[in-house]
Amino acid sequence: MLMAVTYLLVQDYFPQLPGFAAGKWIAVAVIAVLFLSSGFTAKKGKDEKSQAIWMLGSTFDLLALLVMLPLLGGKSSMGISLSNPIIWLLLAITAVQIHIKMPKKKKGAGS
Repeated sequence: MLMAVTYLLVQDYFPQLPGFAAGKWIAVAVIAVLFLSSGFTAKKGKDEKSQAIWMLGSTFDLLALLVMLPLLGGKSSMGISLSNPIIWLLLAITAVQIHIKMPKKKKGAGS
């Protein structure tokens, strides 16, 4: 899933690269398939900590892409960048979700 999102971001920032001229309908199809398949691949017994670690890692990966792609000379044709307030809202929501999913350390009875 992360590779598909990375591909879509690179395509958005550098549409002139050969092999990245797939078109917007392919991007919509990939997102739709990812969305539909996420419900089938979710493991019901998966613990909260591993979900939080996955969310944290994927968030840092996407942030790194949003920093590196403009530095490499790309410009988003769809407005996906760190200057977009919606991106910051999504990052805040993700941070809250990670905070909720991380297990809290229990204090000792003597403390």
